[in-house]
Amino acid sequence: MKERSFLQFFFSFSGCESRADFWPAMIFNFSLSAMLWVPVALALSEGTSFSAGSNLARLSSEQLWLVLPALLLLVVNKWALISRRLHDTGRGFWIYLLLKASAILLLMYPLHWLGFFPLLCLSAIPMIVLFILLCLPSKRKEATDDTKKQR
Repeated sequence: MKERSFLQFFFSFSGCESRADFWPAMIFNFSLSAMLWVPVALALSEGTSFSAGSNLARLSSEQLWLVLPALLLLVVNKWALISRRLHDTGRGFWIYLLLKASAILLLMYPLHWLGFFPLLCLSAIPMIVLFILLCLPSKRKEATDDTKKQR
């Protein structure tokens, strides 16, 4: 098997990712993203009335240009992970884009009569479908088992 460097694998949209490799990488990606969003949230809340956080918020807004590229790299990594996992289940990355677009469109669609919480729950349905697709077993292993049986 050809060995790839870390950066090539970090941004690779081709290939497959098993469930055992996908979930730890996704949890690490989520944890790192959550930690990096703290300075962004503090910078956005700079105009709030609490005084203890105002200096921290000012520092965060000055160094925000360091955090945002890191968050962008993590988003691209998340897309690559999801793409490889969907390839492993026999689907393409287009299904992620379709589900993500439908969730965004559901939030943008004028359903104000529903209220905020039901609309938020409705827009979560495509992401629940994506989660189920990411949990499905690998089709790659089944394909190799079938070819062994045919021999």
